[in-house]
Amino acid sequence: MKNKHRVVGLLLLGILFINLTLVSILTTAELVNDSDNDGIDDNYEEINKRDIEVDTFENEEARIISLRRSDQKKDQIIIDIELSEDGIEIDFKYKSNLDSEQVTLLSIVFHEIIEYNDTNLDNIFNPEIDQVIQNFSINTFHDIDYSVSEENSLHHIRISTINETFNVHLYLAEEFVLVKDQLITPTELKIDIEISNFTYLDESSRLGLYTKLRSEGDFVTEEETEDELKGYATSETGLNTTVNEYTGFFTWNDYATIDEASSIIYVSDIMVDHHEDFGQKLYFNYVQGNNIYHDPKIGIKGILVPLPIPDSSTPALLIVLIVTIGSVSAAAIYTIYHYGTNKTSSSNTKKDREKYFREKFEESEVREPYTETPALQILLGENSIEKLLQIKNLNITVISEDFFEIINRFEWEGNEKNEFIKEMLAITPAERQLILGEIIHNSSIISK
Repeated sequence: MKNKHRVVGLLLLGILFINLTLVSILTTAELVNDSDNDGIDDNYEEINKRDIEVDTFENEEARIISLRRSDQKKDQIIIDIELSEDGIEIDFKYKSNLDSEQVTLLSIVFHEIIEYNDTNLDNIFNPEIDQVIQNFSINTFHDIDYSVSEENSLHHIRISTINETFNVHLYLAEEFVLVKDQLITPTELKIDIEISNFTYLDESSRLGLYTKLRSEGDFVTEEETEDELKGYATSETGLNTTVNEYTGFFTWNDYATIDEASSIIYVSDIMVDHHEDFGQKLYFNYVQGNNIYHDPKIGIKGILVPLPIPDSSTPALLIVLIVTIGSVSAAAIYTIYHYGTNKTSSSNTKKDREKYFREKFEESEVREPYTETPALQILLGENSIEKLLQIKNLNITVISEDFFEIINRFEWEGNEKNEFIKEMLAITPAERQLILGEIIHNSSIISK
C-alpha cells in the first residue's frame, strides 16, 4: 500500500511537471514565433522588412536603395559604392522619409595593404616607427558581380582586384538573415574582407589594411556594439558617429579566420589622414596567412521598429493557469500523502495487535469456544482458570470476601448454596446488598 501511494504521488508530480512544461511551451510559442530559426520573432521581422534595389553603372559604381515595406515609416537607406584609384569606397546615407533631405552618415575606403616589420612589437602598424616592406594598392578591379539568393532574399555584391588578392563581399538583407552563423539585420551592410595568396617578401612580416574614414561627426570608440547589446553578435568592437541626430556605425569582429584558424586582430587608434581634408584613418593588422577572412559591418542605429506592446491580459491568464494547476496538483499530492500515512499507520497497528496475540497464545493452546456450557459453570468447575480461553462471551462480576463470609454463616442443603450464588451474581451489586441485608436481618430475628 505504501508503494502504491508513492507511485500515485510521483504520478501527480509528473502531471504537474508536464502541465507546467506545456504552459511554458505555449507561452513561448505565443510570445515568440520564429519560423526561419534565426532567433528573431517573425512579427518583429515582418514590420522591419525592406525592399532592396541594386543598380550598377559601368561596373565601377553601384547604388543600393533599401526602402522599408511597412506603411508606418517609409524611411530609406542609400549605399553608394565606387571603385577608383583610391580604393573601394562605401558611402552610407539615410533619409528618415521619402521627402526628407539625404544625410551622409559615414564613408569608408579600403585604400591599400601594407606589408611591414613590427619594429616595436606592439602588433600594430605605425608608419612613423615600423619598417614598410611593400605597398599593395587596391585600384584595379574586375567587373562588379551582383546576385540575389532566392532562399532568403539576401543580396550579394562581390568586388575583387585583378589578381584576386583582395576581395570584398557585401551582403544586404531584406530581413534578419544568418550568414555563416552571423546575423545580419536589415539596417546594416555586412562586409567580408578576403586577402588571398598575398606575395610576402618577408617571412616574419605582418599585414596592415589601410582604411580611410570620413564623417561630418566625430568618431567615438564603442567597446560594446549595439548588436552585442541585443544579442545579435559577440566579440565586436567599433566606432560610432552622429550626424543630424542619426548615428552610423562601423564595427568589426575582434577575430579573423586565417588559414581556417581563428586569430585575434589588432586595430590601431584613429589617426588623422594628412592626404585628405578632414579625413581620418586606421589600420587592421593581420598575421601572415594564405587566406585571411575578416568581417566588418557598416550601418545605422535606432531605426528598427519595435513590436507593439502585447495585451497585458494574456500574461495574466497564463499566470492564473500556472497557479491553478500548481495548487490543484499540490493539494492532490498532499491528500494522497496524508491518507497514505494514516492508512499505513492504522494498518500497522492492526498487524502489530494480531502479531501480539499470535505470539501470546500459540495455536496449540487455542481451543474451540464453549457454545452451550454457561460461563459460571466453567468458573466453578475444575481447571477454571485454564478454561477461561474457551469462553466465547465472558462477563465478569467481581465480589468481595465479605460476600462469602456472609454466605458461609448459613447452613445449606445440597446444591442450594451454588444456586443462591448464581442468583446473586445475576443481579446488580445494590440489589445483592439489599437482599443480603434482609437475610441477615431475618436470621437475627429468628435466632432471638
